[in-house]
Amino acid sequence: MKRLITLLVFIAIYCGSASSQPATERYLYNNMFFVFNNDIHTVELYRDGWSWSQPAYQINTSERLVCSFDDFDIEGKDYKYTVRHCDPEWRITENLNESEYMSGYYTEEYIRDYESSFNTLRSYTHYSFTFPNENINVNLTGNYTLFVYEDTIDDPIFIARFYVYDDKVSIEPIIGYSRTPDKLATTQKVNFSINCGEYRIYEPYNSICVIVQQNDNPRSVQGYIQPKAISGNSLIYDYDDKFEFDGCNEFRLLDLRSFYYLTQSVDLIHTENSEYHILLKPSQPAFDKVYKLYKDIDGKFDIAVDKVLNDPNLEAEYGNIYFTLKDNIPFPNQEVYICGNFNGWQYTPQNKMAYNYSTGCYESVLYLKQGRYDYRYVVRNAETGIIDETAIDGNFVDTQNRYTIFVYYRQPGDYYHQIISLSTYNSINFK
Repeated sequence: MKRLITLLVFIAIYCGSASSQPATERYLYNNMFFVFNNDIHTVELYRDGWSWSQPAYQINTSERLVCSFDDFDIEGKDYKYTVRHCDPEWRITENLNESEYMSGYYTEEYIRDYESSFNTLRSYTHYSFTFPNENINVNLTGNYTLFVYEDTIDDPIFIARFYVYDDKVSIEPIIGYSRTPDKLATTQKVNFSINCGEYRIYEPYNSICVIVQQNDNPRSVQGYIQPKAISGNSLIYDYDDKFEFDGCNEFRLLDLRSFYYLTQSVDLIHTENSEYHILLKPSQPAFDKVYKLYKDIDGKFDIAVDKVLNDPNLEAEYGNIYFTLKDNIPFPNQEVYICGNFNGWQYTPQNKMAYNYSTGCYESVLYLKQGRYDYRYVVRNAETGIIDETAIDGNFVDTQNRYTIFVYYRQPGDYYHQIISLSTYNSINFK
């Protein structure tokens, strides 16, 4: 009996100490962020001064990240935040103590900036904070998980990924067409070389990890392969069959800056039971259309109000947004989702569409804050989980996409990966 009690105590202690590890691995490997509390909405994490930027900053500079979110439980909370260093696959780095990568005064900090919404039908409290700061700072580059919580890190209200990098090496990219003839009209290819200059890389075939990501979508990641060749101080990644991406199509744009007049995509606006209801014009599949260039924001979103008195973050309304996608025949054994950076590229019941046989349409209702949103209709196989971003919106090689190249380096003897280069390029300049 004593042995059983001892075993149970050990399991409880072990699970408690390691509980944040599975949460990070499970929820951040495929998502930019993940929310665990239904009262939390509109999570944003971006570089200060540019709301469409990826959540990354260069170490030892003045760059900062801004994090904000809304809480529908309007009673003030003492929320806190902290960070954890992760490996390239978003596992919390083992054997690395907080004191080895955190250099601020504390290992956690309270969120002190919060205000109530102003003159809105939906009341909410808007929280925001900027880091690194004198209390929360890091001295190592790499992947990081941001934890926001009320009581303990093991019970977060949400987690989000961000990157801290340095420019130790430089990238020479070549973004062009696929070398496979039957992919010329649909597929973009990323080749590149890493120029190390005077920065010395030990055992590059084993110590370097390179990842390429399209439009900040975690599910688009390719990489984890060795350089094809080494020439002097350059690592060459020039494979015929690697780093090939569907061009997809430009993102669909939803303008919700006003809940008072109809925009190009809005068909009807009305209020009921102290809630806004926004009916969008029915969408049409675009896979059989000719490619048309128009300006999107590469899957991003920002909070904006058409006529704002002071702060859109506090004055923006929330509304039930009704999406309709016409499709006379439903996809067999497939699920359809509305995705973008606004929901961290998650596939959850909240952004899943249901097929209405009486109307011949996929339908869904999202609860969104006023602003501008890029989104895409995405198909997922219900059995295999395979994602297809082209089945509805089409696949065109001329689509403008952003590609970010991450170079991770693990020095011999170290047990963590640092980011020695993070560079973003636009596919508009084909070669």
